[in-house]
Amino acid sequence: MTDANNSVEALISQVKAMNVESRATFELWVPQHLTFDGEPTPQDVAMALIVDQVLDKGFEPDGFTEGEGGRMYRYRLTNDLDNSTAPTR
Repeated sequence: MTDANNSVEALISQVKAMNVESRATFELWVPQHLTFDGEPTPQDVAMALIVDQVLDKGFEPDGFTEGEGGRMYRYRLTNDLDNSTAPTR
């Protein structure tokens, strides 16, 4: 049985639903064991899918902290001088 909170789809939905208007940073808890389409998925594949959505919001990775059962990832606004990568909302 899989936990919906451990799905890549749920994490992507969290990122997509986030209002980034007034944020310079945010954190996202990512469980150690993840599923995609109901099947276990490797952490690197899951993070590639999640980070793709984070980048679309105009943020970049800013480290993580290990926790029991997963990691707390930190993200910050991209300091990109080229406005062609402006965040989407």
